[in-house]
Formats: sequence, structure tokens, C-alpha cells
Amino acid sequence: RQISDQEEAKAEKIKNSFREAKNKLMESIEVQLPKLLQDCSSLVKEDSDYSKLLTLINEEMNNRIARYMKQNALPEFKQAFDGWIENCEMEFQESQVLCTEFTERINEQFNEEKVVLAGDFKVLEDWQRDIERISRMLLRPEKINILLRNNPSQLFLKGAGKLLGPLAKNKDMLVNRYKDYIENADYKEVTQETIKVLRQQLELFEESLEWDVERFFKEPEEKLNNLIEEVQVNMEEQSNALNQIQENPELYRDPLTLFELRLRQYELVNMINANR
Repeated sequence: RQISDQEEAKAEKIKNSFREAKNKLMESIEVQLPKLLQDCSSLVKEDSDYSKLLTLINEEMNNRIARYMKQNALPEFKQAFDGWIENCEMEFQESQVLCTEFTERINEQFNEEKVVLAGDFKVLEDWQRDIERISRMLLRPEKINILLRNNPSQLFLKGAGKLLGPLAKNKDMLVNRYKDYIENADYKEVTQETIKVLRQQLELFEESLEWDVERFFKEPEEKLNNLIEEVQVNMEEQSNALNQIQENPELYRDPLTLFELRLRQYELVNMINANR
């Protein structure tokens, strides 16, 4: 029961700490990416080619997203989840201390090395490999259609750029319109699209954590269950033997039977002493 309680507590703690790291990373990206895209308004110049400007800024926005993911989000990702794995290792070490204590107590009771209870630390290696695989997604974000979605505002800018761009007197008006749109556009959908695959992979990983923690405790629990079954069988055999003695006491009161029984007792005592 103590091992089972330990498994349940560690699974909950490990899941909660992972969810906290995941949410913190997602929130950071959701805050920084819109600012990054809004700053692209500085690319709008009076001498810009307005017939191609949205396409050029769309390309630059994707380039800035890629640089941000590699230079900012990736280090933040590694720091968060490397720290998480270190904490998980400490949690598992605490559980192993409990398993070791049970091993010593059980073997002392049986006066022999009956069991060795050891958790499966390979779980941590598997987690490290999966986290590394997920982190690579930050190095190759898919390009997104940000400013070429054909919504009313973007269609207006595109049409105005082609129509009014060649006219010098309209330059100030176009610059202000373009800048205003880029600085005030809602990039929430773009941000969610950017981190969609990353979020999905982290959520899938999170869903498997409880099973992985269970895997860490699987061997100790199986050994304990097998030992319990073995003890129960022995108890049943001893109980049956005792019942037989109680039902047929005359068999054990016979002098020769008593002699053989005493002889067997001495043999057992000598065998136990020899094993110490």
C-alpha cells in the first residue's frame, strides 16, 4: 500500500510540474510573438514597393518567428524541461530510498536475500530522448500565411498599395495605413498556429506521464505481489499441517514420532545456524 501511495503521489507531482513548465513556455511565446510581428511595422517606408510590400513583410515575419524560436524559445524550452527532468530524478530517488528500506526490512525478516526492489530509472532516459525530439520542432517552424489571408483589411491594403503606391502624394497616407494595420492586427490566431504542433506534442507527452511513472514502480510492485502470494501459500500449508496435528494428536504423541520430530527440529536449528 505504501508503494502504491508513493506511485500515486509521484505521478501527480510529476504531471503537475510538467504542466506548469509547459504552460509557462506557451504563455511566454504567446506574449512575445505578437510583439515581434508588430515590430515589423518599421519595414514600411515611403519608398517601399507597395504592390509587393505585404508579401515581403510576410516573408520577414516568418523569418523573425524562426529566429525567435531558435534563439529565445529553444533555450527557454531546454532550461524548463531539463530542470523538470532533474526534479523528476530526485523524486524517483526518494522513491528508491523507500524501496531500499523495504528490501532491507523484508530480507531481515526472512533472514535471507529474498527480494531486491529497484525502480526503473530508464524512464528518465526515455523522457530525455522524447524532450529532445520535441525541442527540434522549434528549429524548423512551418511558414505561415500572416498578411496574405485575403481578409477585408488585407485586401484593402493590397488594393490601395497597387492603386495609390505609384502616386507620390499618397505615400504618407499609405505608410500610416500599413503601419497602423501591422501594429494593431490581432496575431492570436497566427501565434496559435505557430505553436500548434509543439503544443500537441507536449500534451501527448503529458498524457503518457502517469503510465511512465507506473512503469518505474512496476517491478517492485510485481515482486512484492509475488512475495505476498508465496507467503500466503506457505501460511496455508502451515495451517493445514497444524490442523492435521490437532485432528490427529495421537500420531505426534507416539514416542518414536516425538523422537523423529525432535530430531527434525535440531536439523532445522543447525541448518539455520549454518546459514548465519
